[in-house]
Amino acid sequence: VVGRLNGTWETVSIQSERQALRERIADVQATTTPSQVAGETELPETPPDSVEEVEPNDLFAQAMALELPALVHGKIFAPGEDVKPDLDFYRFSAKSGERLLFEIRAADKESLLDSHLEVLREDGSRIERVFLQAVRDSYYTFIAINSDAVDGQRLHNWEEMELNELLYAKGEVCKLWLYPNGPDAGFTMYPGEGKRFTYFDTSAITHALNETCFIVEPHPPGAELVPTGLPVFPIYFENDDDAMRELGSDSRLYFTAPQSGNYVVRVTDVRGFGGHQYHYDLTVRHPQPDFEVTVEMDEQSISAGGAGEFTLRAKRVDGFEGEIHVDVRELPAGFFASAPIAIQEGQTFARGVIRAVSSAVSPSADDCSRISVTAVATIKNQTVEKRLAAFERLELVKTPEVLIRVVSNGSSPDFKSDDLPTELFIAPGETISARVIVQRHDMENVVLFGRDDSGRNLPHGVHVDNVGLNGLMIRANENEREFFLTAAKWIPETTRMFHLKANKDKRSGIDREEACWPVILHVRKPVLADNQSAKTP
Repeated sequence: VVGRLNGTWETVSIQSERQALRERIADVQATTTPSQVAGETELPETPPDSVEEVEPNDLFAQAMALELPALVHGKIFAPGEDVKPDLDFYRFSAKSGERLLFEIRAADKESLLDSHLEVLREDGSRIERVFLQAVRDSYYTFIAINSDAVDGQRLHNWEEMELNELLYAKGEVCKLWLYPNGPDAGFTMYPGEGKRFTYFDTSAITHALNETCFIVEPHPPGAELVPTGLPVFPIYFENDDDAMRELGSDSRLYFTAPQSGNYVVRVTDVRGFGGHQYHYDLTVRHPQPDFEVTVEMDEQSISAGGAGEFTLRAKRVDGFEGEIHVDVRELPAGFFASAPIAIQEGQTFARGVIRAVSSAVSPSADDCSRISVTAVATIKNQTVEKRLAAFERLELVKTPEVLIRVVSNGSSPDFKSDDLPTELFIAPGETISARVIVQRHDMENVVLFGRDDSGRNLPHGVHVDNVGLNGLMIRANENEREFFLTAAKWIPETTRMFHLKANKDKRSGIDREEACWPVILHVRKPVLADNQSAKTP
């Protein structure tokens, strides 16, 4: 409600303004992904010419000219007494808006080089890539953070932060993936597992206890910024360690030419070292967006009336960040998959289950050989489909230790029935509850479903809430537990299947992981009457 000095007032929706701001930021964040997607105007890629570095090229004016694409075999020589460390300069031409990818390969060639790349203007000046305006300040609490840590990042005033926001700390830019869940937890950063991703080709570093950090918003060079009283950080076209953590200490840099002309790329050892063992290969080419998907299934055995979990892992190549759809077809009789499954935009994994009805029989090798798994995505307006190898062997367990079902409040499961999955509805910004119920078979110990990862394959922005220090669990000699799902305010409408999984653990005595049948979760905005207006958060 907006009141005016003349006594009039008006109800104004600010959600659209927030959405407009998000869309404006999203346009800039086309450059915030760990790697950038190439534009539609890219030239067809040809194999790079392989050339040897020609010395002297350790002064800017001596930069070696390259014809792109190019593959250069170079070396950083050891500095002598009173001599500066060796620098290698290479000159190239690019058109305005042209996108190029620079990669150093040294570690896999048994080189001692710890590389650093930077693209400079023809006059030697640095090139601003983006300006990051701080909108909230914070600092690391409780513990320091190493350069690999993806979870447990405790931040002051974390309640004022939102998922997918960018966090700047001492030159590193990372992105919030999952809220702290419970009193003994911190933020999880992208990609949600493994090593921490960074953005704008910044490099992951260690952060000290009480070190200052900021929530930042990206703005293109030249944009007029409204002062916030907090710093503005320029980010340049440079990289130390690959942002997607695939190349170790080798560098990978995405560059978009701000205007047509000549540019220079500089190769150095970040420590100033050099010598005969500091050789490298520098590749300069146009990005070729692509993807790879692998299927992992720890338990090849599935319980009759139960389900087994599998994981889909996406390797995103050359900046491809789009959604990937995976379908599973031609399963043996009595077996069903929670498919199709989407690896959401910008995410690196998704999970599903294969469930078996109570009357299913063990499939033969021939039955499993007919299973079809395909991954489909759209790259530069073209549909790309790939066949995946998976489920070459499936076994049926007739006497499971525990069967699991998720039901809505007020409902009871029928473990002997093969009815359709439970459906739940949640609105953005809402918390709902449901119940997980188990049927035990000679097992009375605690059943553990995990902590932050207890909600398997939930849409990004929905999480299992209020799990406490011990995580989501059903206590010994009990058969059910109420749990809660919370959706972020910004999450779009979607439908997705999720599940829970009982973990192998000494405390439970469970020898094999067991998943519940999939649950269909619908995220829907609340329907309002004509005379009502949406409440703004």
